[in-house]
Amino acid sequence: MLKPDKLGDIQSIVISGWYGAGNVGDEAILVALAQRYRDCYPKAKIIALSLNPELSRKVCRVEAVHQLPFGIRSWINFFLKFYFIKTLWVIFRCDVFVMGGGGFLSDWQANTLPRWLRQLKFAKWLGKKVLLDGVGVGPINTKKGEKLLKKYLDRYVDFISVRDNISYRVLKNQVQIEGNVSVVVDPVATMDVDSIFSYSTKSFGYEQYILLVYCEFFSHKAFCSYVRFSDKLLSCYCAQIDFLLEQGKALVIGFMHSQHDLPLIEFLSHKYKNQLEIEIYSDIEQCTQSIKKAQAVISFRLHGNILAYALNRPFLPICYHNKCVGFLEMVKFPTDEAILIGDGTRWYEHGLQEKYWIQKTNEFLKRRL
Repeated sequence: MLKPDKLGDIQSIVISGWYGAGNVGDEAILVALAQRYRDCYPKAKIIALSLNPELSRKVCRVEAVHQLPFGIRSWINFFLKFYFIKTLWVIFRCDVFVMGGGGFLSDWQANTLPRWLRQLKFAKWLGKKVLLDGVGVGPINTKKGEKLLKKYLDRYVDFISVRDNISYRVLKNQVQIEGNVSVVVDPVATMDVDSIFSYSTKSFGYEQYILLVYCEFFSHKAFCSYVRFSDKLLSCYCAQIDFLLEQGKALVIGFMHSQHDLPLIEFLSHKYKNQLEIEIYSDIEQCTQSIKKAQAVISFRLHGNILAYALNRPFLPICYHNKCVGFLEMVKFPTDEAILIGDGTRWYEHGLQEKYWIQKTNEFLKRRL
């Protein structure tokens, strides 16, 4: 959290992250951070750096300008369309620059880490207070990544909070940064959802249903070496759906990043036509509405579980990354009750077996419903 006694009178806060990409989880982070800063600094103007400013203004209800580009083509477009004028102006005029939420401080994609870290250096070069707020860190797999992270965080960041103890250990034990690091739960987990959104009476045709939040995972180019697991994951999804239908449960499958999940959406829509509902969330309000009305949530996506927690719904997490386990530890959810399929770099064979998924799902039904 920002320290008013140290930062003085704050008039403008810029928040940078993976916003505007159509991922409801990332938009939830922005909404949560904006709510937090408005509560603490009601006079401050909140401005987001977004890949799609119009979308962020509409969905997250914050002022937004274009995100600083990453690639050469996007930089050319950034200047040719004069986006740079507003973006550089709001950074130049802000009092505090926040890189907030999300798990982008990792070197599992080689170019991602330095691109984000350069923003911290730029903001500090302009004389701003620079914060990392509720971020996930890791895995950091290379010495180069460790040195880069230590250099930028020690030199250019004034305050750091991470969203779980795993991230804390990466920074303090592995990277060995010198500054203090606070550990706070993901900002979405403490968001006052009811104060932000109103809810319609839509109920998907069911009085009670279980919401499944799935993801087209191994198709991403970053996981090309693990593509052989795609069929196993799909089989586990189907086994879980079939088991729940056999138990007489009404099901809704919700998708938080439709552009990414389109192949899975098409497959499940065809296979389970007229057996369940499929919902493609266009924004966080629609997603929270679906979760709020669900009897329970079973989620592959991290922020599906975090939103279920925030809305006090029973949830069964499917953990594919240490950030998922990190969140469960923060909210004291027993990890042995979750479906564990991997830690982000390794994939557990037992975790991609149909019998294991059915067993954990059955245990969840008996325990929570």
